[in-house]
Amino acid sequence: MSSTIIVNNASSNDTMVGYLKRRLNNWNETMLRGKHLHMRRIAHIVNLIVNDGIKELGSSVARVRSTVKYVRSSTSRLQKFKNCVEIKKIKWSKTLCLDASTRWNSTYLMLKTAWKYQRAFEWFDDEDPFFRNQVLSGNENNEMSEDDWTNARSLCTFIEKFYELTLRVSGSLYITSNNFLHEISNVASLLFND
Repeated sequence: MSSTIIVNNASSNDTMVGYLKRRLNNWNETMLRGKHLHMRRIAHIVNLIVNDGIKELGSSVARVRSTVKYVRSSTSRLQKFKNCVEIKKIKWSKTLCLDASTRWNSTYLMLKTAWKYQRAFEWFDDEDPFFRNQVLSGNENNEMSEDDWTNARSLCTFIEKFYELTLRVSGSLYITSNNFLHEISNVASLLFND
C-alpha cells in the first residue's frame, strides 16, 4: 500500500499520523516504512511564511488598513474618493477592499488595490479635513508616509508569488499534490535569486 496523508502542522495531526504509521508498519503495509506518509500541507506552510513577512511591516500595513477602512466607512467618503480617482486619472478598476487581518491573502488584495490608488489617497487627504485626525493620528508625521506606500508595494511584490502559488495548489475539486514541488522550486528560485 502506498499513500500519503496531507494535513496542517497541528500537534494533534502529528500524534494521529504517528499512531497510524506505527499500525501500518506493524502490518507491513507502508512503503519505505512510512517515511513519506505524513506530508505537510503546502498552503499552511506558505501561510506561516507570509504571515511572518507581514508582521515585519505591520505598522505600514496597519496604516493602509486604517486608510481603506476610513474611506469605505461611509457612502459619501467612498464617493469623494471615487472623485479623487477620476481627478488623478487612475486607470484601475478594482474596488477598495478591506482585509480580514487573519487572512494574509485578503491583506495582499487590500494592499495591492490601495497602492494602485496612492495618488488618489494623497488627493483625498487634502480634500477631507477629518482624514488625518481620525485615521493617521498614530503616525508621528500624522500622514501616510512615502515609506508606508513603498513598504506596501514591496510587500505586495514579495507575497504575490505566494498568492499565485496558493491558488495553484489549493484546489478542492482536483488533485494538486503533484504540483507542489515544481511550484515551491519556482518560489525558491525567485527568493534566492533576488
